[in-house]
Amino acid sequence: MKQRFFPAKLALRRAWLVTYKESLTLKGAELGLLPPEITQRQLRCQQMIDAIDARVAADIAAKTATQHQNSTIKTEFGELSKSITNDKNLNTYTETIGQAMGIIGSDGHFDPLTYATEITGINTPEGVRITFKKNGAEGVRIYSRLVGAPDWTLLALDLHSPYIDNRPATTPTPPEAREYMAMGWLDDHEIGVISNIVVVNVV
Repeated sequence: MKQRFFPAKLALRRAWLVTYKESLTLKGAELGLLPPEITQRQLRCQQMIDAIDARVAADIAAKTATQHQNSTIKTEFGELSKSITNDKNLNTYTETIGQAMGIIGSDGHFDPLTYATEITGINTPEGVRITFKKNGAEGVRIYSRLVGAPDWTLLALDLHSPYIDNRPATTPTPPEAREYMAMGWLDDHEIGVISNIVVVNVV
């Protein structure tokens, strides 16, 4: 069975390309490769390195743009909403005006700014089962941390309930108390506020 030498993970793949490109300079002639062949292979490596770097840069830019978009909408719409609420209290305001301006909500209106999913958690033989309600979102992002820890760790983006966390306990003396929470997911970014937090003891 042939072993794969080209890594699957992007960071490791880039590192391999850099190493192989450098090794061509050091070992190519010893292997019997002619200079044009060495140059061509190094060019192929560099093109792949450049493509990976471009992809990483694009991902960072997209993440930054998404965060800026969400932050801007949350801040500016919050202020705009206050102004619209004040407008509705004016003596000159009528339902006709509200309909024409699109500021009358409908029953069951989905608001991505205030959206919050609901989750439950239980320990099972297959792992911690996190059940959630999408309530209009495309899915949820599941986070976890040890009770008392300051930072949340992203576990997964899940589009269908339930999510199973099959990580073993890491504390030397189980049970291990874990907290779980979730954020809504819509149009390729997180929405709303955090869900309720559940605690599950993992043995």
